[in-house]
Amino acid sequence: MVSLAALGDSSAQIRALPAAVTVTIHGYAFEPRTLVVAPGTRILWKNADDVPHNVVGLGAGAALRSPALDQDDSWETQLDAPGEIDYVCGLHPHMQGHISVRAAQ
Repeated sequence: MVSLAALGDSSAQIRALPAAVTVTIHGYAFEPRTLVVAPGTRILWKNADDVPHNVVGLGAGAALRSPALDQDDSWETQLDAPGEIDYVCGLHPHMQGHISVRAAQ
């Protein structure tokens, strides 16, 4: 947290946003396919294909679920708890991805 007192506003504060990463959906694939992120990281999926895709978590990651994303649509979520999440495109299940959420060591 950074105080803006030096700027003359002692009541204003800036909070750092969590880290963010982007997964591009292109060529019927998630790029990158595997992510390793810290808790609190925001992940944005952006569909660069000309067909709809979505993001559907499997097993323990079942809460991860996006709407269908048309071309140039995006969807974002924040992962706060450490763990392993496998996901697929529910419309094209051969498209697979993995997220490893790990606390900093």
